[in-house]
Amino acid sequence: FVSLLLTCLVVCSCVPIELSTSPDGKILIPRQEGYFVLDPATGDAVNVYAPKGQPQFAVFSVDGKKAVTVTKGSEGVSIVDIDAKTAKKLISVSNITYAGWSPDAALVSLTRMGEGKVAPLEENMPEILVVDAAGEKKKLASNVSAIHRWFPDSKNILTFQITAKKESKYTGNLVKLDVAGGK
Repeated sequence: FVSLLLTCLVVCSCVPIELSTSPDGKILIPRQEGYFVLDPATGDAVNVYAPKGQPQFAVFSVDGKKAVTVTKGSEGVSIVDIDAKTAKKLISVSNITYAGWSPDAALVSLTRMGEGKVAPLEENMPEILVVDAAGEKKKLASNVSAIHRWFPDSKNILTFQITAKKESKYTGNLVKLDVAGGK
């Protein structure tokens, strides 16, 4: 059943950018009808959040009890309580390309397309934001790759920072960003 379901998702073009799994092996799947948690052991899929906008992607918290969801439309970025099936809007921000949870679950990290040109590239490039539970956001870095990863200490993020572009090729450095200081 699970293989058939995943095959149908691929054929129907409903596969998210990156599947998120919980510690107990459940899979978080965004579809046009909402955000679903699939239990591969039983084949059961439960809709945990049906936003008004178009679901884009979602990521489980480290403990698997919550999810950060990114929805196109007024819902923006929300935190969903998986068991209660309730959502709380965290922040409205556009052009999100990636999201993650800090291992201590205190912060949500977002990569989004920036709103302007930033030196040295003078192009509209991705930037990394961190958001706390109150919805306060802080920009950590510009000119980065779309995907980033948290270090286990919840104090640093690993990303690729782009420093130059020659013709259509970007070059840069793999960097460790200090979340508190932004360096």
